[in-house]
Formats: sequence, structure tokens, C-alpha cells
Amino acid sequence: STRVRSSAASDVYKRQYQHDDKVITLYMDQNIDNQNSIAIGLDGKQIKKIVFDDENITITLLAVRDKADKEKNYVAYWKYEEVYYQVSGKMPENEFEKLIENMRF
Repeated sequence: STRVRSSAASDVYKRQYQHDDKVITLYMDQNIDNQNSIAIGLDGKQIKKIVFDDENITITLLAVRDKADKEKNYVAYWKYEEVYYQVSGKMPENEFEKLIENMRF
């Protein structure tokens, strides 16, 4: 089954998708001050950078593990047209990378 949860503030959008045991969260923020603090606040190990040359976008992938989590959470973040984007998911690393590599803007 799939569940979707949404919330939106004036400049912030967050949407969470759940399918079986996988959870994916999409976060977008138009406030430049928030963007900088969120990106700096991510505590994880960089595992890869994905570059979309045709759209001039570089996406950074991190592996993050919270003390309460049994498995890693993966985070991808980038900036596109003055908006900060962040996608996170609890799933195998190769599935998360494939998800991000197949996104188009």
C-alpha cells in the first residue's frame, strides 16, 4: 500500500510517500537562509555526486544513520532555480541512487 502525507508553509513544501517498508520524503524550500542551515545540518557521509550537465545541476548523496535507526537513510540535495531540494529515503543504497539518477527537472 502507498500513503502520502503533505505539509506546506509559505516557502516550504514537504511531502512523504510510503510504499510497503520504504519511505521517501521530498522537501523544497525557497528561503535562502533555511537552505544554508539545512544543508550544513545534514550529518552523514557523502557517497556520491550526480551531475546533470544538461540542466547544470549537481546532486550530493549522503548516507545518514540516526541512532534510533537500524538501517541507513539516504539523502540527496541540490539547488535548482533558487529553490533548495532534498529527497531522503530508507531503502537499499542502489535503489536510492537509481531513483535520483532517473529524476528529471
